[in-house]
Amino acid sequence: MEHFDSSIKNIVSEIKKRGLPEPAFVIGRTGANIEMLENTGGFDYTAASSLPEIARKFHMKKRKITLIGGGSLEWTPKFLVDFALTNELKGSHICLHDIDEKALNLMYRLGKKIIKEAGNDFYLSSTTSLEEALEDTNYVILFISTGGLATMRHDLEIPSKYGIYQSVGDTVGPGGLSRALRNIPVVVGIAKKWNTCVRMLGSSITLTL
Repeated sequence: MEHFDSSIKNIVSEIKKRGLPEPAFVIGRTGANIEMLENTGGFDYTAASSLPEIARKFHMKKRKITLIGGGSLEWTPKFLVDFALTNELKGSHICLHDIDEKALNLMYRLGKKIIKEAGNDFYLSSTTSLEEALEDTNYVILFISTGGLATMRHDLEIPSKYGIYQSVGDTVGPGGLSRALRNIPVVVGIAKKWNTCVRMLGSSITLTL
């Protein structure tokens, strides 16, 4: 955490030196290029073109990024492509974890092809052991849905039975509450096993924002 805080302070210091407005928050991104930047105050869009160079100057050392639920057909391919196309992440260790060994092996083989096509030098690994996946990792990204689609259908069907129709039934409303009650204990368990817990990203939280 100290290394992260130090990096942020260095970035903000460099921004002030260049006369840019101080950001209200800092986002670590992967993949897609930034097409538009803004904050809560005025923003100099011409000066903003130097922000990617500042971020590269102070980027953190190579990291291990663990994808829990890494056998996901929906999320893992997208993230692997973004990682492979992000030069700042070159040399990083990407670890895929899943309890479904068949799906995990499929995503591992796909990941090797993506890395080869992108010409990147990621180290890609896969494991069904949560302890092994969390060992020495710096970032954890969750793609899990406790109970799977068979359980999630009740999050939508039961509220619908009582006249509650949800445009989004996985992060808000009664469906979101049910999903949270299933997922939170699992996520807490993962965090406890990850005793060097610094930051954990969840795709469902990201989608809500």
